[in-house]
Amino acid sequence: MIHIAAQVIAPINPEVSNDEFAYQRRLDESLAFDVVDGVCLKVTFKHQSITLDPRLPYMKPDMAVGYQGLEDAIELVWDSERFNARDTSSSVVERKGVNDLTSHLFIVGFEGDNIFLVTRKTIVEVPSEVTHTDINHESLEFLRPRQWVASMSEELLALVVKNKAKRRLLAQVKPEESIAALEKQVDLLSELVLNIANLIPEEERPEWLSDFATQFELTKSTKFKGSNAAVTDVFSHKSQVRNIQATYFDQRSEIV
Repeated sequence: MIHIAAQVIAPINPEVSNDEFAYQRRLDESLAFDVVDGVCLKVTFKHQSITLDPRLPYMKPDMAVGYQGLEDAIELVWDSERFNARDTSSSVVERKGVNDLTSHLFIVGFEGDNIFLVTRKTIVEVPSEVTHTDINHESLEFLRPRQWVASMSEELLALVVKNKAKRRLLAQVKPEESIAALEKQVDLLSELVLNIANLIPEEERPEWLSDFATQFELTKSTKFKGSNAAVTDVFSHKSQVRNIQATYFDQRSEIV
């Protein structure tokens, strides 16, 4: 079943003062829908189309955001892709050609044979084969379209809750601090390996080991604060991240 939530553009009524220019502008920014094979939803925006087919092997249940990407093509950015990645925003921009994550065409959820689509854009006409919810600008559903999709399915609601918890987690972890901690940990392990390597007979050591040891002393991340302080920094950061993860696993099962 196909479910659409959007506003329908009302035609101009010559008997009422209606701004024709505003109507045409809204018409230019509207979405058009067609039902294909009784189960697929074809979405068209500015002469670009994408067909949403619930029979395709999506990671169900799953949600996606539709954007104008490279060469104005409509691109789907999947929640399963975004929230399973460490670099959610940058990976989307790189792979999909999306420049503004806040400016989307629609949000769509797939659950079983159902398609739930909500858009801030207006539509010209609702296909007779779909159910339609008219959204007003002042309504909660318009302000939070993802929540409208979630309200249509318990499985999609659980997905939204899980992803919201993941966003909270990622917002609290600073990548540069993680990279710094990782570098210190690698250098501490390198220092340990070099100490062990010195116990090996000289003729059995790799020929590059001496040069590595020299360069390591010049560039190691522990040279300023020392190894003991580096150990403290590494495990302080790792403990902080583990605590954030523990909160994430608690929050992702909440229904909010």
